[in-house]
Amino acid sequence: MGSSILQEQTAISVPKYFRLMPYAICLDNRKASYAYKNVYFSVDANLNWDNPSELERQAIETLRNNPLVNSQAQAASAEHAENINKLMAQLDILFGRLRRIEHMQQRSSNFDSADKSLMEGNLERIMTGSLFQVVLMIAVATVQVGLIRSLFDQQSYFYKIWFGNRSRNLNARC
Repeated sequence: MGSSILQEQTAISVPKYFRLMPYAICLDNRKASYAYKNVYFSVDANLNWDNPSELERQAIETLRNNPLVNSQAQAASAEHAENINKLMAQLDILFGRLRRIEHMQQRSSNFDSADKSLMEGNLERIMTGSLFQVVLMIAVATVQVGLIRSLFDQQSYFYKIWFGNRSRNLNARC
């Protein structure tokens, strides 16, 4: 038993106008959540040009009868030509921006690679330094434990270093 949102099935219908087109784009946001999403899509005219179905044949005929596709494009009105020029200008701007975005992504990737290399280099240096410090602390702790024990063991080497000749006088007091 899931939530009613997951169980609810919403049919996506293609409007009649788009059924005759060689392409259609559907962006569905039914699985929305509170998190950000990345949406990647591509447009592909998937027509079987060699052996088209009836629907594909209608789409191909629509493309062939379009005055902007075939030789009748020269006879198109000035308004259509102006709209095409505006569209081409907008596409040029868009492609320029996409090239800049691609360049910025490449720069970002280069910076990420440099940062990763720097962090990996620092990791090796820090790990080596930290390992040396741990070994040094263990050695110092061992010497300190030996010195503390020598205070209570009169036969130890460190005891004689600590007290020297006075060690005989200390025995008399005990």
